[in-house]
Amino acid sequence: MHKQSYVVGTALNRIEDYNLALSYLHEKNFCDPDWFDRSMDCYYLDNYGKTNIMIDKKMYRPSYCSKFVLRGVAEYLGDIGWVTTYHGTDPSNARSILK
Repeated sequence: MHKQSYVVGTALNRIEDYNLALSYLHEKNFCDPDWFDRSMDCYYLDNYGKTNIMIDKKMYRPSYCSKFVLRGVAEYLGDIGWVTTYHGTDPSNARSILK
């Protein structure tokens, strides 16, 4: 049986950590909310040891964190010409990264 490793869509409303991260971005005014494609957001569950193959590299999936996708990026998510990575970000760095 395959266990779901992330939450997307309307189910995100029930994920407290996702809602806290979203509220934090809005409260601190890090960026314009219109920069994001809300339909692409997700919250990663327990992914310890799970990997994705990106291009020719094995990458470990994150656990217990939120993903916010910028508008216009969705069309490139399946493009193998783009390298996908995961990284943790201290909230104090969010503004400069998003700019």
